Amino acid sequence: MSTTAAAAAKRPVLRTPSQLRADLATYVDRLSDARRLQGTTKAALSNHMLSGDEEAVNASRQELSQLAHRIQDLDETIEALRNAIERSEAAAIRERKGKAYAAIARRFTATRDVIGAHADALSVCGRGYVQSLDGFEAVVRVCIENGVPPPDPFSLQAKFSALCEQAIYVASDGRLGQPRGLDSIDQIRRAPGLADQAAEWCEVHLRRVRAALGIADERGED
Repeated sequence: MSTTAAAAAKRPVLRTPSQLRADLATYVDRLSDARRLQGTTKAALSNHMLSGDEEAVNASRQELSQLAHRIQDLDETIEALRNAIERSEAAAIRERKGKAYAAIARRFTATRDVIGAHADALSVCGRGYVQSLDGFEAVVRVCIENGVPPPDPFSLQAKFSALCEQAIYVASDGRLGQPRGLDSIDQIRRAPGLADQAAEWCEVHLRRVRAALGIADERGED
C-alpha cells in the first residue's frame, strides 16, 4: 500500500448528523437493556442472599460489577455521541451558510461587474446626447448666418429627446424610457431606428437648404 493510500486509510471518516443519531439510538437501546439486566440481577442477588447460595451470590455480584462498568462505558459513549452530533450539526450549518454566502456573493459581484461594464456606456450615451443637442444648435446657427430658414430648434430637440427615450425603451425591453406612440416593442424594432431617422432628417433638410440656396445638385455642399 502506498504512503498516500495508507494515510487515507488511517484518516477518520466524518459521519453525518443522521448517522451519528442512528448510532446514538443504538447505544441508548443498549443502555436500556443493560439497566434492565442490572435490575434483574439485583433482584436475583437478593434471592440468592436469602437462600444462602454463596456461589450464586458471588456470581451475581460479579455480573453486577461488569454491568456497572458496561453502563458507565455506555453513558460515556452516549455523551460523546451527543457532543459529536452537536459539533457535526454546527459544522453542517456552517457549511450551508458558507455555500449560501458564496452563491449570494457570486450574484452580487456578477451584478456589480455588469453595472461597471455599462457605466462607461451610460457616460458615452449622456455625452452623446449633449453633443447632439449642441449639434442642433450649431445647425440652427449656421443656417441663420447664411440666410437659410433653420429647422425649428424646439421641435427638433423635443423629437430627438422622444426618439432617445424610445431607443432606451426598446434596448431595455420596456424597463426604461418610453415609446413615442402606442406601437409594441416588436413594431418599433421593425421601424427605422434613431440612426436611420437621423440620416433621413439630414437628407431632407439638406434638400431644403439646397432649394433655399438655389443649388440644383449636391456640389455646393461642404
